[in-house]
Amino acid sequence: MKKLILTLLFSLPLMAQHSFRAENGDIIWEKSFPVNNVDLVAMVESHPEFTVDAYIDNLLQGTAKDMAISGEGGSGLMKNNCKFDYVIVLEDGQYVVKVKDFKFLEKMGPMQMRTVANSCEKYFMDNKKIRPTPITQGNLEYLDNFLTGIFSGTAIASSGELTSN
Repeated sequence: MKKLILTLLFSLPLMAQHSFRAENGDIIWEKSFPVNNVDLVAMVESHPEFTVDAYIDNLLQGTAKDMAISGEGGSGLMKNNCKFDYVIVLEDGQYVVKVKDFKFLEKMGPMQMRTVANSCEKYFMDNKKIRPTPITQGNLEYLDNFLTGIFSGTAIASSGELTSN
């Protein structure tokens, strides 16, 4: 019985999966969603913090600036706003979202007048690997839920092409 409990305790962090991975010293979030009548342009435009930098065929690329991280839980770091770059590719009846260059916008100074953009790698990586600590894993799970909520939209798709209407 004791061995069973110990095995379960050590396997719990492995069961807590999120869509983050380490790639060349950077943390990348990537997740695919079924198209299911989604107008990706309308979904992106529904967030005023998003800008679209490129829109070519089945590729949408842009940035999010000064976006509030919403949800319950996470550490104090999750109370900061954030910014990141994103790429959305429509392929094989699904769209794949890739988020990189994720930064926390932290208020600094005695009156918190100065904002400093700190990369998530500063908080979540050691030696180009994602830290296996419970706090890091919990924060990444929190961010995974936040990003999934942003990029899973419902609107209109037409014949597998991105639409701008």
